[in-house]
Amino acid sequence: MRTKQTKKSKKAMLLYRNNFGFREPYQVIIAPDFVLAGVAVKIDIKAAIERVLQGPVNYFITYCGICDLRKDEKHKDEAIAVSKTFEKRHCSHKEPVAGIKCIEELLNGENKNNYCIAVQSEELRSKLRNIPGVPILHVRRTLVILENTSQATKDKQEAIVQGKLAVSTAEKKLLQDVKKAEISQKQALRKNVPRKKKGPKGPNPLSVKKKKQQPSSQPAKSNKEEQPKKKEKETLSTGTKRPHSDDQSTESDAPKSKRKNKNQNVDNS
Repeated sequence: MRTKQTKKSKKAMLLYRNNFGFREPYQVIIAPDFVLAGVAVKIDIKAAIERVLQGPVNYFITYCGICDLRKDEKHKDEAIAVSKTFEKRHCSHKEPVAGIKCIEELLNGENKNNYCIAVQSEELRSKLRNIPGVPILHVRRTLVILENTSQATKDKQEAIVQGKLAVSTAEKKLLQDVKKAEISQKQALRKNVPRKKKGPKGPNPLSVKKKKQQPSSQPAKSNKEEQPKKKEKETLSTGTKRPHSDDQSTESDAPKSKRKNKNQNVDNS
């Protein structure tokens, strides 16, 4: 049970440190009814509070609270002896009032000085729960317990976190200046770029009709002219040499010359 309570109190104090600016040594205002409850159970109030808050503590009690302790009949001497170990917190009351009312007026609806309040009065504790950022301590049996964070404290914490994440006014001004500079640069570049002159545009290529291909004037080659080429290709593929045109001419001219010689011999005879 004690380990769970210490974990809860540690988590709560971490919240107060991170979001409400609590620092060590913690400042604890002791109400007179808290001192009487601790003396009645015979606990060491200072050691118990330091164990709960897990850090060094400065203890305060108001003059109005000391006056309330003097009025008690059962534990008057022990309570006054314990209160002498605390520092005296000055209050604005010329005539002493109830210690609980003195603490309530000391806070005045907000916890500017980051006080922890040790009090037994349920009425004052319910009022303190409505003030964000107020750690509340009370005695239960033989233990000093730190209450869970109130709803007002949780709401204030969420607002603080959102404020940290949100863009500040200075950052907004910087963003606006950067945007203005970018716009001015773009406008300057547009002015320097020469504009293209608008002239007559050509026809749409999709709307223009394609030109018809005219038939070729050369007549088609006959199959006879194609045949020798085919033969030449065949001879080249087989590897046989085709006789040269000059050789053919010499061979055809040889019998003609013989005939001429014979005719000359006949005439001579």
